This record gives sequence, structure tokens and C-alpha cells, in this order.
Amino acid sequence: MIIFSLLTTGVYVLVLLFAPVSELNTYINIVGQVTALVFAIFVGYFAFLQVIENRIDKLQDEGYTHFKAKDYSRATKIYEQVFSINTKNFSALSNLLELYLCQRDFEKVKSKLNFLEKSTLDQRDHLVVFYIKIASFILQEYPAEAKTVIIKLIDFKKNNRSLVINWQFNDIKQSPAYTSIEENFQKLFNNVTLYLQNGFSPEDLDKFEAGNYYLAGMTV
Repeated sequence: MIIFSLLTTGVYVLVLLFAPVSELNTYINIVGQVTALVFAIFVGYFAFLQVIENRIDKLQDEGYTHFKAKDYSRATKIYEQVFSINTKNFSALSNLLELYLCQRDFEKVKSKLNFLEKSTLDQRDHLVVFYIKIASFILQEYPAEAKTVIIKLIDFKKNNRSLVINWQFNDIKQSPAYTSIEENFQKLFNNVTLYLQNGFSPEDLDKFEAGNYYLAGMTV
């Protein structure tokens, strides 16, 4: 609005400087009408954005409630509505991808990962992307693919030691997608989430970063 006020003032100054004196009132009236119209458009636009933002917030709250209740289908539909409104909402999109993981819909995870990566705003968001990628491979029981991404995660974390993510990992651990995989993959998943939260002891941290991702005497 400050910029708009400055521009409006500038236009009035130009009119006062260059408009013919005999037509000054006409020019001033035209500028006034145009300014009022533009101002109304600005106000309407920002009001529309606020309505959209409020709608997204309400949908996210509703979607998260259904997610916690393990109503994955309804929660997914709600988060997909948010995605249709704003494809760059990182929080909603990351929750949507985890919902896909809970339902073992790995093709949809793959189709939207690119949107998630483009929506990152900070380093913590990058950790979430790593988590979604690794979780997808673990839940599919693809150890080699999981290892490839874990190595990249470790390289990233070594440069960001204090960085952690605040994430409800139990949501996916309570899903059939997690409970149906073999125990060693569950162990791998748990260790990755501990690593993302800086939850290892110094000894286990060294083992994990050295490639002992299961911390059980075997590597991927």
C-alpha cells in the first residue's frame, strides 16, 4: 500500500506539472477515478487471498484431524483439495505424500515429489524431502535405493549437525504400510527417523554414518 500511495502521489505531481491549466480539473478527476478503481482492485485481490488462506488453513486442520484418526482416504481427499488450490504449500504437500505412503500409493508419491522439492523454503524442508524419499523405498522394501538416499542424507546432515525436523513419525508407524514390512526394514526406518532427530548416541551415530544403518552388525 505504501508503494501504491507513492505511485499515486507521483501521478498527481505529474498532472500538476504537465497538464494544461484549462484542463487541470479534468485530469485530476480522471486520475482520481482511476486511482479509486485500482485501489478497489488491490483491496479485492488481497481480500481474496485472505479468504483463500483461511480456507487452506481450515482444510489443513480438518485433514490433519482425519489423518490422526487414521481415516486416510478422507484425509487424502482434503489434502488434495489444498494441493489443487496451492501446489507450493510445503506443509500440506508433505502431509499428503505421507498419506500416500500410509496407503502404499507409491506412484502418487513419485508424481508429486518434484512439487515438494520445488516448494522447500529452508534446510529443514530438505530434511523432510529426504525423509519422504527414504520412507518410500523402505516401505517398498528396496534396500539399495534406500541406501543411495541415506548416503546423500548423511552428507547433508554432516554440514548441518544441529538441524532436526519436528515430525510425527508415529503416524506412519501405525499404518499398515509400516506394520506389513519385515522387521529389519522397520528397524531401518526407526534408525533413519532417529538420525533425522539427532537421537543417536555418539557411538551409534558413528556406526550409522559408517554404513551400519541397522545398527545390528549388518549393512544394507
